[in-house]
Amino acid sequence: MFKRSKLLKLISVAVLLAIASAISFSTISYASTNDEIDYQFVIKTNLAISRYDDKRLRSTSNNDNAWKVNLEFSDEGSNTATMFSLGLNDYTPASAWVTKVVGTGTNYYSANDAADWAYVYLQAKDNNNVAATYRITGYWDEETGRGPGKE
Repeated sequence: MFKRSKLLKLISVAVLLAIASAISFSTISYASTNDEIDYQFVIKTNLAISRYDDKRLRSTSNNDNAWKVNLEFSDEGSNTATMFSLGLNDYTPASAWVTKVVGTGTNYYSANDAADWAYVYLQAKDNNNVAATYRITGYWDEETGRGPGKE
């Protein structure tokens, strides 16, 4: 009888560990999905920071769990550039500013420590100090589960 109850306890512990491991793995995998979140917003004049108002939780402290951005269209025209970064609620950059040219595909970038477990926005500004606004569209993701680089 003692051996049987001990065996049942061991089996119960093994099953509970397996369930806990499956839940942990699925949570980690979900947190780092490589999404394509559409954005559209207007870039302000004179290097002022604009942003897409849909904040996203960056649920990692790994700065090399890259964020991504793709600039598909700009009212400025083809072969024009816009600068992007992750940003906090107060517009503090949570990554380095990067320059994207319309139609050049998706790039993946590292974040900085300010982005650790924080709600972040996609923010952007013109690459030139001009008194004109323009609309941009594309897609982004705050964390992708992959490292920095070109797609």
